[in-house]
Amino acid sequence: MLIALLERSIQAGASEMEVEYQDGWEEVYAVGAGIGVGIARLHANSAEARTLREELYAIPKKGQIIQICGCEYMVRVRVHQSCGEDMFRVTLKKSQGSIRADVGHRR
Repeated sequence: MLIALLERSIQAGASEMEVEYQDGWEEVYAVGAGIGVGIARLHANSAEARTLREELYAIPKKGQIIQICGCEYMVRVRVHQSCGEDMFRVTLKKSQGSIRADVGHRR
């Protein structure tokens, strides 16, 4: 579930993704250049939403390198409280190895 949403975020040109609880739903936004675009809405009690939260909590504080859209990204998750509920901010940064491979491929 997490990888699919991160892929959608990257395809939308985002460098971040936010997951926020609102009125019984987990709202998922791709965020780039200060603008958020809704990419998913999951019922908070659904198996998909539970899986997504578990995957987000499982990423270490120092981050984790994940293969997304054919490139390696450093994925970091920060958990904040919003109205007593956990809100997730996920940052995506292309790893140095992927950046070098892109530059070499363009030549």
